Amino acid sequence: MGFSNKLVLFILLITNILSTDNIAPGSACTVGDTCVTHATCSSDVCTCEEGYYAKNSACVANVAPEGTCTVDDICVEHATCTSGTCKCDATYGAKDESCILAKALEAECNAETDVCVDNASCDTTCKCNSGYYAKNSACVPNVAAGETCTAADTCVAHASCDSTCKCESGYYAKNSACFANVAVGGACTADDTCVDNASCDTTCKCDIGYGAKNNACVETTDLGDECTAESLCIDNAECKNEECTCKSGYYAKEDACVANVAPEEACTAADTCVDNAECKDSKCKCKDGYTAKDGKCESNSNSPAASSSSFLKISIISFFFFLF
Repeated sequence: MGFSNKLVLFILLITNILSTDNIAPGSACTVGDTCVTHATCSSDVCTCEEGYYAKNSACVANVAPEGTCTVDDICVEHATCTSGTCKCDATYGAKDESCILAKALEAECNAETDVCVDNASCDTTCKCNSGYYAKNSACVPNVAAGETCTAADTCVAHASCDSTCKCESGYYAKNSACFANVAVGGACTADDTCVDNASCDTTCKCDIGYGAKNNACVETTDLGDECTAESLCIDNAECKNEECTCKSGYYAKEDACVANVAPEEACTAADTCVDNAECKDSKCKCKDGYTAKDGKCESNSNSPAASSSSFLKISIISFFFFLF
């Protein structure tokens, strides 16, 4: 071997001894060489260990399920990079940063170690989550209100299938779901549906001819009509002797019950004044011995002056009684 060849070999040997850089994945190596972390020399090439892949001259861990990924990344086994996220392949589910074979619906399972098919959870056996139903061995979303359905489908809560998913009585469709009709007095918008016989005017109000009872609007019974304890008489009326009559303090006028007219208020012969008052000269006036107070006619005998006068009379009578 010539001097020049020996010099070349010497330089290569010194270079190899002095080199401190571990060999990158994909680079040539020999037994005894040190590859980068998580790589070993196999078949004269530094190769990443199982669960790792080569990236930027290093071996990095495969991306776990739901981890961010790019086309240059490798997901864990049985997962694929989809739309920038590692997703477990069909029939597999995520568990402890791995993708394991998912248990089928109704299969026995252990919540600590097993994973069920998508949109299902383990409860001794694999069952579809709320809002999903079993179809063709998978869990699919319940069919939305207004969507086409078949007898094999399951509609959203409070809906049933009649060619399309229709909300049950007492419910209405909104945002693909069925909501309970808004009760009387409840806040509402144009998108909401009030209970039967009610309309939305910021709040749900009973239509004309109906009144609120037990959060519903029921047909009212007119004055003079037969009624029962279950009936709802018109406003300011009540069922007495099986007939709707105006409550105390009200009188019948044009098929309604209106408040008795207060003292000094205008009246006609058809009006009814408050107790102990009568309509005179087109005004309700308190009868003799009564005085208007707080919209009523109160007996003068109830006034402090009347009480003092009565006490004085009784005192005088008692004095003469003992005198004689």
